[in-house]
Amino acid sequence: MHARGTFAIYVNGTLRKVGKAAANAGRLGKNGLPTRLNSQVRKLERIYGVRNVDGVVVNTLKNSSTHVAKAAEDAQIAKRVAENVAAGKVGRNAIPYGNRKSYRS
Repeated sequence: MHARGTFAIYVNGTLRKVGKAAANAGRLGKNGLPTRLNSQVRKLERIYGVRNVDGVVVNTLKNSSTHVAKAAEDAQIAKRVAENVAAGKVGRNAIPYGNRKSYRS
């Protein structure tokens, strides 16, 4: 399986989730985002409103394995956790909400 890259989803300007972008190379949603990112953005738009949700591909990884993409995803989350801890957030509050179930430091 190949990964296209990593993505970030922001809700009202706050990082909500970091993840792996489309493993299905060439499949894009109507808004031009990779399929996996597009579906998650659309789901959050129904909750928070279209203008309040922004999804972006952060890193582009050409023909990378899922393992490489997961490592890039974990590095992005770890960076954000470090920033949040420095800003005074502790425990689970330092981890982006959408990554709290799966992230292991």
